[in-house]
Amino acid sequence: DELTAVLSYDIVELSSIKRILGFVSTDGKFHLRIGFRVTLQRLISLIKSKTNSYDNLIQQFALLLFILGGRNCYEFLRLNLPAALPHISNVELLMRNNEQRILECEFRFQLIKEYYQSNNCNYVLSSEDATRCISRIDYVAQSNIFIGFSSYLVN
Repeated sequence: DELTAVLSYDIVELSSIKRILGFVSTDGKFHLRIGFRVTLQRLISLIKSKTNSYDNLIQQFALLLFILGGRNCYEFLRLNLPAALPHISNVELLMRNNEQRILECEFRFQLIKEYYQSNNCNYVLSSEDATRCISRIDYVAQSNIFIGFSSYLVN
């Protein structure tokens, strides 16, 4: 089989690896332990696949972590957990590709209502986004607006 083909050779350097990964039967054949077999099969399937992308669930988790924790928290976790999370530019690309644009001073109560009804939630927690409390004016080309001015208070 493909997994044990390399380990079937009688090479001195492979003997320590063979003792860790499996066992030799009385007929002289090398057999991988089940846990290592599954791990090596997954590794080979990842090597053969042409796309080097994260699962959809990992991408959604990374996006949620970026939104809730912020940029610094995400970078800290990504650097301390190598290859566990996608690069921050990929997460920002996921946010930009989302069809729903977030605009300043726009409340989406109908969207919250639809979300909690579709997911059978009883409570909704919302808060103000204060991740960008910087005193400067930015221009957003996609929506053709300036962000950073004080919003009007309407009673």
